[in-house]
Parts: sequence; C-alpha cells; structure tokens
Amino acid sequence: MCERLAATMQSLGKVPVLVRKDIPGFLANRIQHALAREAFWLVDEGIASAEDVDKAVRYGFGFRFVAAGPILQRDLAGLDVHCAASATTFPTLNNSAEPARCLRERVAAGKLGVKSGEGFYEWPPERVAAERARYERALLDALAILKREA
Repeated sequence: MCERLAATMQSLGKVPVLVRKDIPGFLANRIQHALAREAFWLVDEGIASAEDVDKAVRYGFGFRFVAAGPILQRDLAGLDVHCAASATTFPTLNNSAEPARCLRERVAAGKLGVKSGEGFYEWPPERVAAERARYERALLDALAILKREA
C-alpha cells in the first residue's frame, strides 16, 4: 500500500516521506518546532533579537537546507565534528515543555503576526503584500532548485 501511494505521489511531482510510527504532528513540523523552540528561547533570554535570530537562520545555515537535510549535512561535514559540537551544545539547548514567554505574551496581547497587524514585526497592509510576494518568490526559487535534482 505505501509503495503504491509513494509511486502515485512521485508521478504527481511530489516527494513522499515514509513515517514509520504515528506521533503527534507531522515529521517536518516536529523538526520545525524544535528549531522554533530554540529560536524563541534565544529571544526570551535576551541573547538575540527576533530580527537577528531570523537573519542567523536565513543567512547562516538555513539556505543550506535546499542543498541537504540536517543528517546529510552532518555526513558531509563529518560526524565526528558534529558529535563533538553536540557534546558541548546539547546540554545548553532549551528543552521547555511550554511555549516561549515572548510567544505567550504576544498571543495574550492579541499580537498574532500578519493577521492582527503586529507580532514580532509590524505589518501594515502594504508590507504584508510585499512580504507575501517576496516569500512566494523565494519558495518557488528554492523549489526550482530542488526540482532540478529530482
């Protein structure tokens, strides 16, 4: 059954992912939430602003994900290097079971992002339209790169 569904998805230009166990959330969403938890914690702790966290991801390591996922990246860089870095970094990562303070406070204040006109950023209507267009172009450009490799 899974093989037939995967073949159908591939014929439609999709990239199927096999998840072997049922867990809350989707595979990609879980990975994304782990990154977001750390990003919001960095803001909560005053280590960096929301803008600087976004820049660090977008212009630091984030664009690499178009070329390789996190596990392939580690294979390319060397598992020994990642293992050593993990030993010193993992103990200091946020592992909170509740949403970040900066996130809870904004939600409580009705600052929900684009839908309310303010979140971590100000969202006047003209900026919303421009950002949505920029975001869509960036995603389509990244998708074009990935399709060349498929």
